[in-house]
Amino acid sequence: AKRRRIAAAIDAMIACYTLGMLVMYVRVVADMCVDAAAAFTDDPQWLDRNRYFGASFLLFFGLTCMRQLSELAASTVAGLITIVYIAVAMIIEYSWFTYKHRTFAHPGVHWAHLNGSVALALPVITVAIGYHYNAPAMYREMEDATPRKFRRAVVAATTLCTGLFLIVGLVGYFTFGPEVDGPTAGGNIVNSYPKKDRLIAVARIALAAHIVCVFPVIAISVRDALHRLSLRVAGQHESAEDGEAMLKAHRSLIVLEAAIVCGAAVTIAIDVPHIGTVVDIIGVLFGLFLVFIAPGLMGLAINGGMWRTSRAAQERLEAVGAFVKPSARRELISLAIAAVGTVALMVGLLSVLGLIRTV
Repeated sequence: AKRRRIAAAIDAMIACYTLGMLVMYVRVVADMCVDAAAAFTDDPQWLDRNRYFGASFLLFFGLTCMRQLSELAASTVAGLITIVYIAVAMIIEYSWFTYKHRTFAHPGVHWAHLNGSVALALPVITVAIGYHYNAPAMYREMEDATPRKFRRAVVAATTLCTGLFLIVGLVGYFTFGPEVDGPTAGGNIVNSYPKKDRLIAVARIALAAHIVCVFPVIAISVRDALHRLSLRVAGQHESAEDGEAMLKAHRSLIVLEAAIVCGAAVTIAIDVPHIGTVVDIIGVLFGLFLVFIAPGLMGLAINGGMWRTSRAAQERLEAVGAFVKPSARRELISLAIAAVGTVALMVGLLSVLGLIRTV
């Protein structure tokens, strides 16, 4: 019973965490469409943000009705292409900045500077590259999956994503300095560029297209977590533990859950003033626990002999990065991961509470 309660709590956290990411995505899509339209027209009809909230629901809903992640392979590749274009466009803009101002960095750039926002750095990272919630489903759907093969894919994907994030982050910071964290940017570097810049206008369209492509990957995770949680509430714990549960669900149920997820994301996004606030909140309240604390505690439980699983379950856990073979070194690493997550959670929570009062 205790294990089932823990599983239900984790499913609820995954649902809240991933729903928060969807809210952020919906808001970015609406903002990018408005700003992109402003580069080509002054017609107020095309500058109405609510128009794009409605359109985004229709786009997101269709893809979120997919049954499993493997059906989104084409849209995921398209999403990668769009984000590469954005990086290239920002590099071109940065090159023009260095030529025009005869300097390679904005005068406001701090090369070594600490302030209260450092407390939110780790939570932001958990949102940027935290995809632990999808790892079991990805492993299950991978062809001829083995722990070693899956780890290679994870390392390659994480390296590529981290490289792109570093390029975009550094280029944006060198171009705008501290303004990237100002009210104009609103948590989105692309907002710092002039509205009439045609190259960036296309980048804004590309960013919106990117989100449309990757939104379903996260939305399916929300849907699956809610589905498992509803099964647990109904007392169907064995069905909730079945990794193929969503594959067996009736299409009408999938459509209903997709409509609820997309509708909730769009409704909340309408009242969100700043996506940076969403990132900070979900990163602190849910991301740190799911990415650091929970895996660390899991490693400690396995090393301490408090958690015994089947061989098949051990293979899946090993594939997604969990320590399944006890050792003193792994126990120390697990303890360090959980401790870092706990400290970051406490410090980040204090920072977020202060942030909420000022929004």
